[in-house]
Amino acid sequence: MEELKLQKIQVRNNAIVTTAERYNEEPHIELEHDQPTGLLFKSMKEANNLPKLVQKVINVGPMVRDIQVGDWVFLNPLHYLNRNLVEQKNDLKSDIPEAHLKEEYGPEYDFPIIELNGVEHLLLFDRDVEYIILKATEGKREYISERENN
Repeated sequence: MEELKLQKIQVRNNAIVTTAERYNEEPHIELEHDQPTGLLFKSMKEANNLPKLVQKVINVGPMVRDIQVGDWVFLNPLHYLNRNLVEQKNDLKSDIPEAHLKEEYGPEYDFPIIELNGVEHLLLFDRDVEYIILKATEGKREYISERENN
């Protein structure tokens, strides 16, 4: 059977498709504990080949509100944390962010990847977006949402 090669799709409900830019070297982003999801990314600066936290939206489902094609978004990958590596505690009050930052391993994430026209994209949901970036810089790179130009 031949491989299915997707060229164009329309996602359903509250799904979104973003770029899948990855960290190819030590990223320049430094997250503090007081920022949203900061605890999750304590070891992100050592992460290699993980999707970046900032991605551009390529496609949105009909039930998605507030997120538009062309927006730059900051992702919260908590839903894609590989929970098999999380140390399980015996009480129901165990705190996942604290538990998964063990010294023996860093956090691992399983992002859903979809290939369109031979290029990898992330297939996420609107709840995975922490916030929309209207304008930001990271080193020499500048992120400007298309809605900021309107």
